[in-house]
Amino acid sequence: MPSPTSQRKANASGRHGLDSPPRLHCIFYGWAIVGVCVLARGAKSWSQANVILFVVPAVSADISLSSESMSFTFLAATLTGAVVQIPLGKLVDRVGARKCMTVG
Repeated sequence: MPSPTSQRKANASGRHGLDSPPRLHCIFYGWAIVGVCVLARGAKSWSQANVILFVVPAVSADISLSSESMSFTFLAATLTGAVVQIPLGKLVDRVGARKCMTVG
């Protein structure tokens, strides 16, 4: 008769004993997540473009900025976001995504 330790080792190694249920095949949801992210990004880009189309002329007239100055402002914001993503990515890797999502 096998000992409980050897039975646990057999179950942990993937061999099914009489008392353990068969393993279900894991489903990889990665491509579904990628698809949802692509759709969300497309929806965000579409709405962002519409907001910029209607808001930028009013804002630039209100604060008396030329179109070149507004373009530079968007460039600075884009580059700042790109530079900040590098240390934030390292922080998420070190601390963990759950803690960062809770704080952010």
